[in-house]
Amino acid sequence: MIQKIRFLSLEEHCFNLKKFDCGNHALNYFIRKHSLSNEGVISRTFIAVDKEDYANIIGYYTICMYSIDYTCLPEDLRQADNCKLPARPVPVALLARLAVDKREQGKSFGSTLLLEVLKSVLAASKEIGVYGVVVHAKNESARNFYQKFGFVELTDDKLHLFMSIVTIKELFNNTV
Repeated sequence: MIQKIRFLSLEEHCFNLKKFDCGNHALNYFIRKHSLSNEGVISRTFIAVDKEDYANIIGYYTICMYSIDYTCLPEDLRQADNCKLPARPVPVALLARLAVDKREQGKSFGSTLLLEVLKSVLAASKEIGVYGVVVHAKNESARNFYQKFGFVELTDDKLHLFMSIVTIKELFNNTV
């Protein structure tokens, strides 16, 4: 089942975004009304489609650059890997949106989307400085989903989560 996904850039392909429905009004509204105007300017959106039917949108994710206050990181992450971070904003990637269409929910596509995000950030880390990935979980269920992958709470909000680039590297060294 997972092999049938292909990720396509929103700006390079034409999609019928009105058909997408993940069951969350805010996520549906973003993909339909704001994703195109933001594309390539302040964020990048990638659409997961069925390899055999590009009209079938399975889900999407949106990422952009971001920074977090140094004090939001737990103490152990401020001094991880013999790299004491300076006391200033820390560059990270923001997983701004991640959604799976209702018809495809419960089939592990959320996990597939998240792993694609993490691979993308890992690849970008070879070109730009990025300390990790941040996500603002929408609710407790989403928080639990991200924590299963190794995201940890930041100090400012229990729904504000972080995964370091070191953890991402370890994740792919153990699974690839």
